[in-house]
Amino acid sequence: MRLTFLAFSIAAVAIFWVAPAELAAARTDTASKIRIVLQSQQGAWNRGDIDAFMNGYWHSDQTVFVSGDEVTRGWQKVLDR
Repeated sequence: MRLTFLAFSIAAVAIFWVAPAELAAARTDTASKIRIVLQSQQGAWNRGDIDAFMNGYWHSDQTVFVSGDEVTRGWQKVLDR
């Protein structure tokens, strides 16, 4: 019984020690990917390359773009404007 408790305790400590590090790494990776997309869009915008700029957005009819009081639904519709 004592050995089982010891083994369980060691496993619990290991899980709680490793899990936050993995979660932090995943968050860092996600943030890096977002930065890459934004930097790519910035470069495309500055070059006047609207097609490349739009690639940073979800290619879906469910994508919604708002400009002032105008709402446009759909990635392709915005690109076609």
